[in-house]
Amino acid sequence: MKKVLYTWLEGPVAAFAVLCVVFPLVVFPIVLLLELLGVNPVQWFGELAVALRVVAFLAVGIFLWSFSRQIERDRGKWLAEQAERKAKALQTIKQPSYWSSKTELSKEPGQRLQSPVTPEIMTLRRYLAKQRVKNEMKSQGLHVSQFTAADVSKAADALLSVHGESLLDEAIRLSRTMNLGRRRRH
Repeated sequence: MKKVLYTWLEGPVAAFAVLCVVFPLVVFPIVLLLELLGVNPVQWFGELAVALRVVAFLAVGIFLWSFSRQIERDRGKWLAEQAERKAKALQTIKQPSYWSSKTELSKEPGQRLQSPVTPEIMTLRRYLAKQRVKNEMKSQGLHVSQFTAADVSKAADALLSVHGESLLDEAIRLSRTMNLGRRRRH
């Protein structure tokens, strides 16, 4: 009921504001100009000059109030759309089907690196998956404050379920590179 009443009043209020703003904005400067020139506008317009000043201030106030309400409404709608889009992106990233479309992570069969899979490599693989997920979330327009560690972990599980082998190869390569660096330093 309140919404219907507000919608019904919104048109007349806006029309009143436009009428009260357009007319006084033409007459009000004339009245001010006459006052600045030292001519008493009451002599020219009578009591209408005083009424026009009141109506002009009232109209400007109503116009600004109406305008600020419209901006507030539009901003609320925009924020709701942004939140909905980001929530949808977050849910999509958590699905294995999303990651299966990422072909740049796929490896050809038979390209697997031969190396013992140690707990260090598995930890590195998980870390790489989480980093990929965070980067993907950021590329989807999600801010770090909009997703939790659980969201990242669930999305990383989805990524590993699809591209676990290629991330394992990447972890092995990275581990070898890190080990080579350690050996060179010694």
